[in-house]
Amino acid sequence: MDELSSISDILLSLIQEKMSVTPAVFTLWFNEFKLVSLEDDKAVFTAPSEIKKKILSTKYQSLITESLEEAIGFPLDISILTVDEFKNPKPK
Repeated sequence: MDELSSISDILLSLIQEKMSVTPAVFTLWFNEFKLVSLEDDKAVFTAPSEIKKKILSTKYQSLITESLEEAIGFPLDISILTVDEFKNPKPK
């Protein structure tokens, strides 16, 4: 298992512990949520669809940010992209 996968596993465990939802709801929103990049002061995650990206970014971003800091020991900015956005970035 690579480092990003290990961090993702710890992060998802922390998030699940802190959420007061059923396992089905947790799985619905976080099943395909992945940490894909960890560089400098930013962590990049992917979500499988635009709707999941929007929900994760609006409803769960603070929980994700807090849990990530707990998992790695220091704060990072986070960005959530769809898988397509990550694989095919728009030119700057």
